[in-house]
Amino acid sequence: MKYLLILTVLCFGSALFAADCTSDANYPEVTKSELQQLINEKKVFVLDVNSKESFAKQQIPGALHFASLPKLEEALPKDKNALIVAYCGGTMCTAWKKAAIAACKLDYKNIKHFKPGITGWMKKES
Repeated sequence: MKYLLILTVLCFGSALFAADCTSDANYPEVTKSELQQLINEKKVFVLDVNSKESFAKQQIPGALHFASLPKLEEALPKDKNALIVAYCGGTMCTAWKKAAIAACKLDYKNIKHFKPGITGWMKKES
């Protein structure tokens, strides 16, 4: 009986502590200056969740177009703790979450959101 209880806790207990991939709280925001520095240092994997047309016109340097990736798991880094940043059109856009959830479901642990999106990226600093 004791072993059955231990087995049950091991099987189902880990599910209790697994990240809720749908919760925005799991995806902290990254600022433009932070993202620029991470890109310069080659310490980030960036996913663009905009339309193909938008991506063709402009994208954050080094970003990959999420919908164009045949297999996300093959495009992402092997290290499940690698930083992944997802973005879309702007502050009101929620499409970024598709990429964040997909990466989360592949057990990536360090996923952030660039909320200003491509609109904020292209905006000139004043």
